[in-house]
Amino acid sequence: MKKDLNNLKSILDNTIYENTHFSESSKNKVRNKIDGNRRVKFLNKVKPIASFIVLFSITASLVTFTFYIMNNKDVVEQESSTLDKSNENVNGDGEEVNANITPSKEREQLSSENNGTKSYPYIIFNGYYYKQTGEEITEDQLGEIMGEVKRIGDWNFKKDGDSNEIPPGRSIYSVKDKDKNEYIAAKGVVYKNQTNIPGYLLFKKEEPVIHPDQSLILNAKSDPEETEMAFKNVQRLVPNILGLQELEQQYTLSFVSYLEEHGPGVNLYYSDNSDTNNVIYLLEYKNGLFPHNSRMVENPDPRNPWEPPVLSETFELNGFNWEYYEDKYYDDFFLLGEKNGYIYEVTFQGEFSLDDLKDIVMQLK
Repeated sequence: MKKDLNNLKSILDNTIYENTHFSESSKNKVRNKIDGNRRVKFLNKVKPIASFIVLFSITASLVTFTFYIMNNKDVVEQESSTLDKSNENVNGDGEEVNANITPSKEREQLSSENNGTKSYPYIIFNGYYYKQTGEEITEDQLGEIMGEVKRIGDWNFKKDGDSNEIPPGRSIYSVKDKDKNEYIAAKGVVYKNQTNIPGYLLFKKEEPVIHPDQSLILNAKSDPEETEMAFKNVQRLVPNILGLQELEQQYTLSFVSYLEEHGPGVNLYYSDNSDTNNVIYLLEYKNGLFPHNSRMVENPDPRNPWEPPVLSETFELNGFNWEYYEDKYYDDFFLLGEKNGYIYEVTFQGEFSLDDLKDIVMQLK
């Protein structure tokens, strides 16, 4: 028993009770209770029972504590999940498809500013942020239509009609009996009786929109002007960064992410201009400095064991040495090109053949 108590810390560290502290004083108390008077037969019989009671008490306390932590963890994860899904509850027509979204007031508390991103719900109108007041108005209080929400999300360069709260296509109204330069309204979601329902939200003029220095933008998404700006800035920093400018009639650069620690490198998405969902992903990085989303990096998901890609073919094309890989993990294939010490990893979404990808990489420049 003494040996077991001496090793209790290492034993617990191999269980869910890792890092639990069981002091030497506590061990001695247990030992004293267990050892007692060895000449008394009765106590010798009681030893196993006493040990069991003490260890059971410790285990019960630890289980109770773990249960409490796990319960609180579930609550946090549930709230985070609800927040992450809050922007997915409108369809292309701007109508609510699910009322169970996090109210704006909670989002304001949970959000934080990052690269000019405002933590509060807003509409941009006439070059100003109009902050949601938390007040609901009735349809009878609406004045004239003054504009329209055009984009929902966040961009480096804000434009009139941008919002992080109201879906695109919704009208922006003046409000009766209020200064139209100070107050506007739009149809959004209000929280009543523990339910989110459609309602008209009041916004008050807050602060002017200040645009960032264009030369410092190295990451952008969705907006063609911003993505082209970010791409050119990255190219100035890293001459080895290449693009698919020759395909701009068919594909639009929709995402740029500067990878400072990988060469530096860049992650690019090109979206098909047609109605298809085809996307070309171009990952560029210095040889050996694999980004986490490279197909050559093991996926840590234990539910779906990773299988390394299998090299099937090599060829030269457009001044690159290319490797063609079959990827059983993703049930598709991809190309890995090398030139001037840089790796160019080409993957895709949609229907592409090897010949399609060869035609695409011929345009890399």
